[in-house]
Amino acid sequence: MTSTQTAPPKTATGRETQEGRLIVQGEDRPGVVAAVSSVLAQAGANIVSLDQHSTDPVGGRFYQRTVFRLAGLGAARPQLERALDREIRDKLGLEWRLSEAGRRKRVAIFASKTDHCLLDLLWRQQHGELNVKVEMVVSNHPDLADQVRRFDIPYFYVPVIDGHRLHPLVRGLGGNVRTADSTQ
Repeated sequence: MTSTQTAPPKTATGRETQEGRLIVQGEDRPGVVAAVSSVLAQAGANIVSLDQHSTDPVGGRFYQRTVFRLAGLGAARPQLERALDREIRDKLGLEWRLSEAGRRKRVAIFASKTDHCLLDLLWRQQHGELNVKVEMVVSNHPDLADQVRRFDIPYFYVPVIDGHRLHPLVRGLGGNVRTADSTQ
């Protein structure tokens, strides 16, 4: 743990509390916030942030992001997922996605010639300010390869071919790697 990171909060019994993020979306209807809150409360979670938005209260799309803390989230996750399936997916017809905030995300960064944002992201990752593991940098210019390799991160130069900015090799990544920064 670096000096910029803080230890996870602990419960009154001294157990480490882990943070989760729950994304819910689907057709707007009454009771969504209550249902999500109820499932989390029954699991023993404490909601620390909740944001929701509807494109239209009648027939619109509903989006909710809930951040919560729960002691032993990793162990409680299967039971929590079953409850979310039952109460959110099956009863309300909504999609949901749960992630554990403490898990490092694997990312690829797509970059161009400009170095300031890219190098800032790499520096922050190296110093523990970003909870990510940069697996690679992909660029349509070779200019930043030496600077990126100093961070011990693979650099892939993928030139624009016949005016196609998205090279077939990059398209082949599909959904396997999420991008932290996407510039052209």
